[in-house]
Amino acid sequence: SYRAEQSGCELIFVPRASVDHYPRQSVGKFWKQIFGYGATRIRLVRSGVKLEPTTMIPAIWVASLVVLGLLSLWFAWARWLLLLDVGAYVVSDVLLTLDMVRQTKKVKDLLLVFVIPVMHLSYGVASWREVFRPGTDLSETIP
Repeated sequence: SYRAEQSGCELIFVPRASVDHYPRQSVGKFWKQIFGYGATRIRLVRSGVKLEPTTMIPAIWVASLVVLGLLSLWFAWARWLLLLDVGAYVVSDVLLTLDMVRQTKKVKDLLLVFVIPVMHLSYGVASWREVFRPGTDLSETIP
């Protein structure tokens, strides 16, 4: 989409359009895919693409875990905030998963409760890694 916009094309939303994404063969490959998305988001921001603020939520969440985790070594209030942070995340993760199961009516979608945190952590860590170590995207490692 970035290249299309840069060449002068206009992107439009087509509600009936769909894209098939094939599942990765392992959690590690899935992690690398999402990691690549997080790193790419920072690269696009650097290149001048308009920032969609919601795409930065995983990076902000990862930063909050790190900061509160470090502060919790010395301060009780930071332990409580960290517990509140993780607790709120778990509740929202469960609610999002249950909503998806309600929509799809597929019991196997309950596994999303484990997939969502992997996605957010991978995306968030990749965003920060790209900020501090540009061009070290794990998804581009050639075996």
